[in-house]
Amino acid sequence: MMQVKDNLIINDKFKKITYNFKIIDDFTINKLYFYQIFSILLKEFSNNFDTKEKMILEKDRLFDIGVQYYQKLRSDKIISTIRIDFLNPKYTNLKINDYHNFIEEILNNPIVNIDKFEYAKSKILDVIRRKSEKPLNIAIKNAFEKIDDKYGLKKYNYGIYENIINFKYNDYLMELDLFLNKEKKLMIYGDVDGENPYYQKYVFSNDYNFNFKNIDVVKIQDIKESSQFDQSITLSFFKSNILFDSDYYLKFYVAINLLAFDHNSLMFLEAREKENLCYSVSNILLENEGIFIIYSSISNNCYEKYKEVLNKQITRIKNKKYPKIILERIKKSLIQSIILEEDKQYLSLERKFNEEFFKRNKETIINSINTVTKDDISKIFMEVNNFFNYFLSGDGYECNK
Repeated sequence: MMQVKDNLIINDKFKKITYNFKIIDDFTINKLYFYQIFSILLKEFSNNFDTKEKMILEKDRLFDIGVQYYQKLRSDKIISTIRIDFLNPKYTNLKINDYHNFIEEILNNPIVNIDKFEYAKSKILDVIRRKSEKPLNIAIKNAFEKIDDKYGLKKYNYGIYENIINFKYNDYLMELDLFLNKEKKLMIYGDVDGENPYYQKYVFSNDYNFNFKNIDVVKIQDIKESSQFDQSITLSFFKSNILFDSDYYLKFYVAINLLAFDHNSLMFLEAREKENLCYSVSNILLENEGIFIIYSSISNNCYEKYKEVLNKQITRIKNKKYPKIILERIKKSLIQSIILEEDKQYLSLERKFNEEFFKRNKETIINSINTVTKDDISKIFMEVNNFFNYFLSGDGYECNK
């Protein structure tokens, strides 16, 4: 049996309980750096658990309680989520307050230590170095660096974290103080007592306005660069006037996935299966700006042929010259992924949060996807502009076309 309240989904379907703490901040580069460092320290240390060994022992005592951090950039805001998963106390010898005490410790009594700060920074730089060993990551980093930052896309480039080396301990302490005094919203999924006063401790008292602003882009000259990798990577940047807050956003979302997504999409069927030009093809959606990127890992000298196939698929979409069954399969795949969110507690909480802030519930989303037509998608692509193409050439496999 499920009961939904303001910040609770009370349900005995799962043996675990999930707490999602939401924090909304205005975007700054320093806040990006702060949260990356804080998220590492959050999972490994606190003031009272100031070594990894102490933290591991406490997590083991709490039946392997899980701590995760992730963030979403939404318009001019950073939405941070601190997710805590733990076994329902009724299956253990513990009380709910044992878990609450631990949560309060890691949230509100974080470790403050310059050595730990430098340790976290070094871990982030290690991740950046590992990312740089993969051709797709290098291509994305290089492509974003070629685009004028007046478009506000710099924040999506993982390479921005290379400059975290310049983020000082005093900067971190300043941001930490702001975080500790920042209001947080607690959302819970599990078999819990809905009257527990702890659940009313973390609420948003303020309204948060998400200001989505359209941007004008100009055509950027295509760029080709070489690399030492075997595979070549191509990225094609497109601009639409449909942003995340638009009534047409869900139609836009279907349209992009029709072009390049999974094995049902046009680019997969044509570029990979039929023409054998690429190993993979998919999309990256920058929904705040109405920008999407079609990316692919292709054979070395297939670039011109690949562009030809991509342009042909866009023309097919505009002219509605593709089998309707392909669109129906894409819609079915997207709807299935939404329905399957109910099997994961944290995704159900994400859906509830988005419903509250962006006024889209599951039924509305599914209905909107279901009703998308070829006419809708044709109109969307009539207004789409390809403003930049980037090609990172490898020195390996040759195209057989």
